[in-house]
Amino acid sequence: MGTTLSLLIHTAFPGPTRPPQTAGRLQERALITDSWVIFGSSTRPWNIENWQEVSDRVRGGRSEGTLAYLHPSSRSEGVVFAGTLDSKTLGGAGFASQAYRQTIPLGTRGDHYTAFVLQVQPLEHAHFENNNNKNNNNNHVRTFTFVVSDRPRSDPTATTQSSLVYQFDFSLPFATPAAKLDHTILIRIPFEKLVPTYRGRPKKDEKPFIHPHELTQISFMARSFFDQQNGPFHLNILRLSIE
Repeated sequence: MGTTLSLLIHTAFPGPTRPPQTAGRLQERALITDSWVIFGSSTRPWNIENWQEVSDRVRGGRSEGTLAYLHPSSRSEGVVFAGTLDSKTLGGAGFASQAYRQTIPLGTRGDHYTAFVLQVQPLEHAHFENNNNKNNNNNHVRTFTFVVSDRPRSDPTATTQSSLVYQFDFSLPFATPAAKLDHTILIRIPFEKLVPTYRGRPKKDEKPFIHPHELTQISFMARSFFDQQNGPFHLNILRLSIE
């Protein structure tokens, strides 16, 4: 299912895989100092009206995904990417996404960035208890895809236009007493882990994602991975940064 979680800077996971508290605080302090917020601050709000739904409905599928504010009164405190992933109608190939296609200039500072940092929350069981897959819990939607592009688009408003993008898959835990819903998970996405993709297929002959001077597309996607995931999904996204 692709590359999964690359780095958890602050989680509630027990056991030896949890980073030492001191190291975690140092890493978080470094992120605050060296990163730039793309979405999720007072100066860089999410502004969900600028996002577009892109799903398998353009191919006759039935998946859907929406974006809403985590707190209705705040544009900067996070968003909820939620919907339903249908893996049956198109023979196992379903997807739903929300895409931002307004150009974000980075200028020469893009030469110094090496990774994106995504701040999210654990998945909440309540959103899956009454779904159609209650007899097959292994099909719960737990893996999502971060999509980015630095390539110019001929028509930024077109929802069906295909273009080269770079993708990274990440899986999240369900909230438990050890990993509470209000705990933060930081996912570091190194540029070298972004996979160049065209129409869902890897393009190994394309150049890697490096030294971006602008971002022309950012998307969050839920996809079936050929019937491995199906049903409702609900992802709380607090912030997206670049460092």
